Amino acid sequence: MKSEKILVVEDERIIAIDLQRRLERFGYAVVAIAASGAQAIEFVKEHTPDIILMDIMLVGDIDGIETATIIKNDFSIPVIFLTAYSDEKTLERAKVAEPSGYILKPFKDKELYTTIDISLYKYRVDQELKRQLQKIQQTKTDIQHILHLKKRTNEFLEDIQEEGSWAVTSMETND
Repeated sequence: MKSEKILVVEDERIIAIDLQRRLERFGYAVVAIAASGAQAIEFVKEHTPDIILMDIMLVGDIDGIETATIIKNDFSIPVIFLTAYSDEKTLERAKVAEPSGYILKPFKDKELYTTIDISLYKYRVDQELKRQLQKIQQTKTDIQHILHLKKRTNEFLEDIQEEGSWAVTSMETND
């Protein structure tokens, strides 16, 4: 059984319920169904889903593309668009939101499952790469700090050595 949590954003209730049933058959947990972009953002804050299935045309002030862009920027949660729109203008707008997938309605179960599975996998891999990159950057910073300390230590030792040579020379000339 999968433990991934999915938020469904769909303003047509019958489609949303059908989608929820399909997802639950796949073993996913549908944490909420939102009908508007504003409601989706609130549910993201409340439920922290692993992935979001988003219709592009929604009720309310903001559409699915704007909502997905906000969610991407503020929460970094992958979004898959489920839509009946495939015109060039909509596709170009959708690209700005950088969705994990774009599924045209009506869709088959296999297409839905495969897109979700690949999107979740890609998201996990991307997150792991980001963690590894952060570790590498921290290691680089640590090495730079160590090299700086080594340089300062060497300068300090050279200063002590010069002072020691001066003191020995000074003692020899006094004899």
